[in-house]
Amino acid sequence: MTTAAEPALLTVQEAAEILRVSPMTVYRMIERDELPVIRLSTGPKAGIRIDPEILGEALAEMTRVQRDRTARSMRMRIKADDE
Repeated sequence: MTTAAEPALLTVQEAAEILRVSPMTVYRMIERDELPVIRLSTGPKAGIRIDPEILGEALAEMTRVQRDRTARSMRMRIKADDE
């Protein structure tokens, strides 16, 4: 039984809904080691659960990376316009 201090683990589907992406995108993130998971057993049909706190950290990192890419792209455009 979970308590307020102990958040429930998320399924891939729930994580996808939080991130507003498809479950396949979440599976790809897991495959690329971008999202740590808890495997409930071994084998190809193993259940996968995601800690909500880790999902939040992964989302923050993805946001930071995207922000850095956008800033870099804008700097490149400004530099190209100056030339």
